[in-house]
Amino acid sequence: MGKSKILLEIETSSPINLSEFLERFPPSERKAVEMEVFNLVGEGEIGIERIFPGNGNSDYILKRIGSDNQLTFDGLRLFLTEKIRPQHIYQPIIIRKLLESGGKATKSGIVEEISLHTKQDPKEHLQNEGFRVLSEHGIIEIKDGIVVLKVNQSLEDFRNKTLDYLELIALCNKIIYSFIESKQSPNYFIAVGDWNNWQYNVKNLSPFSWGVDSTNLGAYNKAEPGDIVCYYVTKKVNSPFTDTCIFGAGIIKKKYSNGTETQLQDKIIFANRLEIDTIFIANKNKDAIPWIEGLPNQSGLNIVANVENIKKLSDAIKQKTRIELENQNCWMLKFSPTSSYDEKLGDHYELPDGIPNARNIAQGDRTIWFEVSNDRINLWGFGDVVRVDDKNGKKYAFFENFRYFGEKGMRLEKPMSEEKALYRLPEILEDAIKNSGKWNPRNAIISLVPENYKMLIGKGDVFQDHTLSIPKEDEVRKMIKEKILDEILVEEDKVMEIVNHIASGRHVLLAGPVGTGKTRLAMKIPSLFKSQDDDGFLVEEHTATSEWTTFDVIGGIIPKMDESRAVYDVHYGCVVDTVRKNWEHDIDGGLRTQNILDGKIYRGVWLVIDEFNRADIDKAFGQLFTSLRSRKLKIPTKFPGKHYKELTIPKDFRIFGTLNTVDKNFLFDLSDALKSRFAFVEIGLPRDDDFDKEIFYAINNAKEELEKEFSFLKLNIEKKSIDIDSTDGEFYKALLQTYFFLRTIRRFKKLGTAILKLLYQDMIVRREISGKNDSLIAPSIISIILPQLETLTGNEIKTISILHSSDFKDRLSKLYESKDRASYTSSIKAIFSLLGLGGEYSDAFAKHTLTVENFGTIEKTHKEKEAQFFALPIKLENAMKELSESSII
Repeated sequence: MGKSKILLEIETSSPINLSEFLERFPPSERKAVEMEVFNLVGEGEIGIERIFPGNGNSDYILKRIGSDNQLTFDGLRLFLTEKIRPQHIYQPIIIRKLLESGGKATKSGIVEEISLHTKQDPKEHLQNEGFRVLSEHGIIEIKDGIVVLKVNQSLEDFRNKTLDYLELIALCNKIIYSFIESKQSPNYFIAVGDWNNWQYNVKNLSPFSWGVDSTNLGAYNKAEPGDIVCYYVTKKVNSPFTDTCIFGAGIIKKKYSNGTETQLQDKIIFANRLEIDTIFIANKNKDAIPWIEGLPNQSGLNIVANVENIKKLSDAIKQKTRIELENQNCWMLKFSPTSSYDEKLGDHYELPDGIPNARNIAQGDRTIWFEVSNDRINLWGFGDVVRVDDKNGKKYAFFENFRYFGEKGMRLEKPMSEEKALYRLPEILEDAIKNSGKWNPRNAIISLVPENYKMLIGKGDVFQDHTLSIPKEDEVRKMIKEKILDEILVEEDKVMEIVNHIASGRHVLLAGPVGTGKTRLAMKIPSLFKSQDDDGFLVEEHTATSEWTTFDVIGGIIPKMDESRAVYDVHYGCVVDTVRKNWEHDIDGGLRTQNILDGKIYRGVWLVIDEFNRADIDKAFGQLFTSLRSRKLKIPTKFPGKHYKELTIPKDFRIFGTLNTVDKNFLFDLSDALKSRFAFVEIGLPRDDDFDKEIFYAINNAKEELEKEFSFLKLNIEKKSIDIDSTDGEFYKALLQTYFFLRTIRRFKKLGTAILKLLYQDMIVRREISGKNDSLIAPSIISIILPQLETLTGNEIKTISILHSSDFKDRLSKLYESKDRASYTSSIKAIFSLLGLGGEYSDAFAKHTLTVENFGTIEKTHKEKEAQFFALPIKLENAMKELSESSII
């Protein structure tokens, strides 16, 4: 049994008896599991307590160390985005209710909340599903009928972070509304107010609601549950949004009136209110929906009347949320050529009164036609209902532009045969259909979850798998200038080298110091392979750790509890999970499919593995190397009698790895299998001669990250330089000094442009807050640079301080006469090199043969370059001294 599987099972459980835990596994595996548990106890991963039941037999209680009371709001966000696997709306509603109720709510109150969203009685299901799962994940605890959110941070403080709080609510609602049928043709509204108003509503009104004053009742009267409300800020004062944009959207849950308007502090709480479930929220301008010309923006509530604008809003919100905002029901229609009903494949389908769901089918609904043979689902094709009409006293659904499934799911204009369905649904998709809660093989018309419908018909246009097209050099260099060199300080020829490796069929390892833009470069390069029909490739990023095994890269079987019985599920590792997304049905179905994101079409998905060398290479990636050669991944399966199945790696699929090292010796630690499949490309530090260019890139990226204009800093984007005449002189001087100090550090510790960008970002904020230029350099360097220097020796840190001191000559002379002079040889050589002095000076220093004239030249050179080797502020000088004394000599 793999170590990570046991830890995962313990982590998602409450403290549990060892005997109960072992019963979750097949008898043949229990001994191995028990041994692994006690190995983990020895390694300190699991807490264990011995108990003595009344019968005298001893047992053990298992508990994952550090798992209790450790949940943060970031952890809760991670759970909602990556870990939650809801079968219904229970889990997200529980979390949302607790977030809206100050972190605590009665169990009966939560049950009542769920009842508002489902026609089923939720009580029994809640006991077995929602509450149990969230308790096992450490999200909630229940005592005496009270449910508490186990977040170890102040919910009140978090709620003051308006956008972060709304984002968590929106994550819950996105899951909830993926299960709820949307309204037919909803109305769209724009809620307009200043930022203070939005903040007040979020902080003080729970659940979130929007008030409508008495002069705005026309729009209020038209609003109904299920309609869409978009969020807009009128004034940019105090607002995080400097652009005109729609920063959020929600679905009206209910409308109500409090009877009279209420004056609360300096706010008027309007009597007529819309309670809104937020489904999308942006934190920055770039994440918001750009403003659409023609939308109403008067203060209050505005209805959107223009049909084209409604379509633009609907499409934009769908791209952000993946929620169908208009109700288009999805159905599976059973069809047989020998049916006694009047049905013609892809043309019309009879809807008799006695058939369940027959009367629910309407124009615009989506359908997939199927048959069942030997308990396996086979598909005929798919199409939308163009009309529902009576014919000869019977009711029919009629279809046009119906598409047929051929072998391996290929789309066909005409059916290959009407004797049998040609496309046997793959097991993984069949499992999703049968476990959706709606499957009944006896019914002819079966409701289909919209997500499952999308999964069955694929994500975009399909095409045959083929090798990566080789681009023309002039086209690539043009795109490099447009897409990469404007953002990343890297040599154009270095990017071309990577493109050549990728085009020739190799995967790539990018190596270099911290902050040289390796990951950012890896995320950008796939777009260089765009064509007239698409925008190249999407990229998924994963970060390796020392704990990685084949389980994290390829996958494995994990045990879990389904109510009271042990079941197994498949965990896909990062490579398998990414490769699957290149195929039509997220598996190897024979045809590739496009991926669509934010309105852009991508030909496939590539993988970036950050910190590649953190993992035990052979242990984590050994199986992958074989697969990259054969282009066949052996992935686990939970179906009886099958240990694994094969997943084909697309011919144009590529993997990038990044390594935070420039040690050439590292190559010798990489296996031959790795070196034969990955090209090794080193991304170095910018040249000293390019310092003005590096400063611009760093300050421009810092400014873009902050998304704000600053009166003391102006850039000339066209010339890629700082506009010195319009920039505060003292602030510009601080930028230069910070760069030159980093350049000194680089002689001892290689740090890239990303570190300079962090320094500048910190300095900009400090200058904006204080309005002063003094005390900018020291705190920024202390907080960002000094932690990076903990691996340096005390001598190296002391030498850096000497170079950047007002009494440089005296301190250097004192060091020259000290008994441990020889131990400073290498660091003195580094600073003499920075001063532009030859090797003879450092040799003479080591041999104690420097002359008076030599010292005069050294002092003169230092004074001539005083701007580069400025004296450190006293606070930074003391911090360097403290670090030097605590470091290894």
